[in-house]
Amino acid sequence: MKKVLLSFLLFFTICLPLFLVLNSQETSFTKNLHGNLDRILENGKPDNFSFIVFGDNKNNFETLEFILEEAKRKKVLFAIVVGDFVRKCSENNYNFFLKEVKETGIKDERIPLFTVIGNHDLEKDKRGDVYYKYFGKPDYWFSYGNSLFVVIDDARITISKSQFNWLTEILEENRGKYSHIFVFMHIPPFDYNKDRNKCLKKEVGQKFMELMNKYRVCRVFCGHIHVYHRDVIDGTTYIITGGGGA
Repeated sequence: MKKVLLSFLLFFTICLPLFLVLNSQETSFTKNLHGNLDRILENGKPDNFSFIVFGDNKNNFETLEFILEEAKRKKVLFAIVVGDFVRKCSENNYNFFLKEVKETGIKDERIPLFTVIGNHDLEKDKRGDVYYKYFGKPDYWFSYGNSLFVVIDDARITISKSQFNWLTEILEENRGKYSHIFVFMHIPPFDYNKDRNKCLKKEVGQKFMELMNKYRVCRVFCGHIHVYHRDVIDGTTYIITGGGGA
C-alpha cells in the first residue's frame, strides 16, 4: 500500500539563491495563519529547498500520517494540500484533521502546512465560514527566493471575475521577478477524461489557462479527481496530484 502511495507524492526541489518576501497587508491576501510564513523564514536561506504537494485526504489518518512522515524525512520546506482534506465540512472534521496533523508530530518538526479549499471543505457552507475560521482566506500568495506561490479558490467549480482580477494583478505585479511560478487549486481547469463534471466550466478553464500561458506559470497543481495525471499545455505543466487518502 505504501509503495503505491509513494507514487502519488509530489516533491519538488528548487536550487537557487533564496530570500523570503512577506506581505502582511490584508489586501494582498497573504496567509500567515498558524505562523506558516514565519516558520519558513526561520528555516534560514539554504541554497535549495523542496516542498510536497498532495490532495484529497478526506480525514484518512493512516495516509496523512504516511505523507507527513515522508515530508519530515525529506526535510521539505513546506507541505500543501490541494483541497478536500476533510470528508464533509464540519467543525468536528476540521478539528479531527488538525488533531491528525498534531499527532504526526509535524508541528514539532515545524513544517508549515498550507491548505487549498476543496468542494468537500465547502459543501453546504456556501460562504465558507467554517473553512475561513480555521484556515483564513482561500486566495493568497507568498514568495520564497526566485519562486512565487499562488493559491486560488475554485471549489465552487468556477473562478469569479474579482478573483481573475486579483490573480492577474498578482501575476502582473510580479512579472519578471521570479524564475518559477507555482499555482495551486482544487478543481482542474481542463477536461482530462471527457467528464465536464470534474473540471471548471470550459470558458472559465480556457480563460485561466490563457492567463497561465501569458505569465509563463511553470506548474499548476490540482486535486479533485483522485487519479494522477500530468499534461503540458502551452508551456505550462498541469498536475492532478492523485489520491492523498480518498
